[in-house]
Parts: sequence; C-alpha cells; structure tokens
Amino acid sequence: MLRAKTGTLTGVNSLAGTVVDPSGRLLAFAFLTAGAPDGPAAEKGLDKLAAAVATTS
Repeated sequence: MLRAKTGTLTGVNSLAGTVVDPSGRLLAFAFLTAGAPDGPAAEKGLDKLAAAVATTS
C-alpha cells in the first residue's frame, strides 16, 4: 500500500509519503525535482520512484 501527497510550484515537483514494502515494513520517502523543463514528465518520474520503493524489499 502506497500513500503519498504531491506538491508543485513552477519548476519544482515533490512527492512524499509512506509505503508498506513486500516484507511488511512501513517506509517513508520524499522525492523532489527542481528545474525540470517538463512538469508532467517529472511527476511521472516521481511516481515511478515511489513504485520502485514499494516493490523493493
């Protein structure tokens, strides 16, 4: 289970939240991009990072 909140400003995107990994541990994460030329692409990248945390034990 992954729960997260996004934040955006001009040129800045963030994603922070918690995830339960496959072994049952609760993990917290925070990712931030700055100066990304394509905001929607940056958001997709942050989503992929969070998904990677969720599937790695």
